[in-house]
Amino acid sequence: CIRDRLTVERDLSSRQVKHQETITAGWRAALQNRRESEAEKARVDAEQAQTKAPALQPVLQQEFDLNVALGEELEALTKEELILVNELSYLQSRLQDLEDEQQLARERVELISLGGEAGYFLRELRKSLPAVEEFKKKSYQRKIKISEYREKQLELDRRRRKLTDLDELVEKTLFTGLDSGQKEMQESTLLQGDLRNALAARRDLVEKLQAGYSRALKYLSNIEVSDKELTEKARQLESFLDRHLLWMRSSKAISWEDLPRLQVAASWFSDADFWWLLRQDLKLSAQLHIKTWIAGLLLALVLLAGKNYARKDLYRTADRASRQDMDTIGLTLRALLVTAWMAAAWPFVFGLFAYQLARLPMPNIFTQAISSGLMGVAVIVLPVSFFYHVFAVEGLAQAHLQWPLPVVRTLRKNLRWFIPFMATFGFFIASVKVAKQFEYSDALAIAALILLSISAIVFLFRILRPGGEVVATMTTRRPQSWMVRLRYAWFVIILSVPLYQIVLAASGYFYSTLELRHLIRTTVLLVAALVLLRAIGMRWLAIVQRKLIVERAVHEPPAAVEGGAAGLGSPDTA
Repeated sequence: CIRDRLTVERDLSSRQVKHQETITAGWRAALQNRRESEAEKARVDAEQAQTKAPALQPVLQQEFDLNVALGEELEALTKEELILVNELSYLQSRLQDLEDEQQLARERVELISLGGEAGYFLRELRKSLPAVEEFKKKSYQRKIKISEYREKQLELDRRRRKLTDLDELVEKTLFTGLDSGQKEMQESTLLQGDLRNALAARRDLVEKLQAGYSRALKYLSNIEVSDKELTEKARQLESFLDRHLLWMRSSKAISWEDLPRLQVAASWFSDADFWWLLRQDLKLSAQLHIKTWIAGLLLALVLLAGKNYARKDLYRTADRASRQDMDTIGLTLRALLVTAWMAAAWPFVFGLFAYQLARLPMPNIFTQAISSGLMGVAVIVLPVSFFYHVFAVEGLAQAHLQWPLPVVRTLRKNLRWFIPFMATFGFFIASVKVAKQFEYSDALAIAALILLSISAIVFLFRILRPGGEVVATMTTRRPQSWMVRLRYAWFVIILSVPLYQIVLAASGYFYSTLELRHLIRTTVLLVAALVLLRAIGMRWLAIVQRKLIVERAVHEPPAAVEGGAAGLGSPDTA
């Protein structure tokens, strides 16, 4: 009974608070409407005073023109205040909604049965959270606007001080503004009265502008605080959702019902109307960011056209590295930069289109999907393409690091067919992230994820099979190492990882599969980068050792040199 009474009191208090907020919002709107009316009236009065004054002298014309400009500025500032008030109200309302959503998410997580519907709700909530990057961008823009408003306040404060004594300002203006033939008009009561009225109206406008800029600065400060608090709460909720979505079903398990859904999702990419909307968004992006498009396309053209030159330079560098008298670590670093150049061409093109489409103010859902897919392709293809060019003919691995030729050929041959599969399926997985109907988008994403995992199994099998070139080379070089002894064990373990991804995705743990895929990809790239850096470091040590031996050969007897040269071998020996 006591609990029910407390619940009723809480609901009653909540209703009273909402009612009070409604009344406050009504009064605030009425006050804002009054300010808009006053600002518009001030501008209209300044224009009417300008048209009613007969035979305006130039000095008087300047004063009225300045009043009209201040009136227009006051009217624009009042409209800007309304925008800031609405933005502040939205942030405060969004903050309250986010707290309610966080409580609801915790209640959903605490349920015993966490099926697909609960997963859909949490994923949708996760996708609707504000991004930290967006907050940083808006915060930077607000700081610029605050700086501009403060400069306006300083300027208005100087004007207000000049308008303290109107009589003195009227005499000074008439004396400096009229020529010698018009000095007798100083005594004109009409001219002095018009000028005094104009200056008095200006003082009133300046005071209203000062008050308006003060309110705008206050609104901007409150918006900054509210937006920061909203982003912090969103970050906390994002961390909470990530922890729980990783271990729960975030979609439905695959079934025969997914076939028509898969067909609907696939037809989404073949709809001519959506591609027409994408074309319109590209035109709009070209109009809004023409300079960025020109600079980006020129750079893309340079990267694509320079691939042939880079390949020829790679051959020349390999030829010089094969001669011991010309070989230096600088040649290896140059080959590394040329390899990065060749690998960055097409990923840069994909990333350019994705970035430009994402910058649109209000892109349609299909444009967002294409942008997300292209960015996903650029992120995937860039590092993999880099290692593909590392294994090129006379490339970094073969000519500089002196890796076994059968291993280099095997890796290059399999990466050639695996990269298109990775890019195609990765595009669909990344593009459907923006979809709102998870039932259809998940069917396409899970199908692409399963096909990508199958292709990864084939790729790993062809490279790491016990009878292949890679394992055979390891067996020849180090037959007693643990890697060779346990080759069957780690071969099965490595192949089971993409197989485990297939099982997870098919069982409905879609979010878990995506996170696992991201972690595996990051780990593989990190290990590959460390292996490459180690090989470059060992080559540098080998070059230094060879240089030292040559220097000893010049200054020491041949017997000592032969003893030192006995330790010189491959880069691994060094």
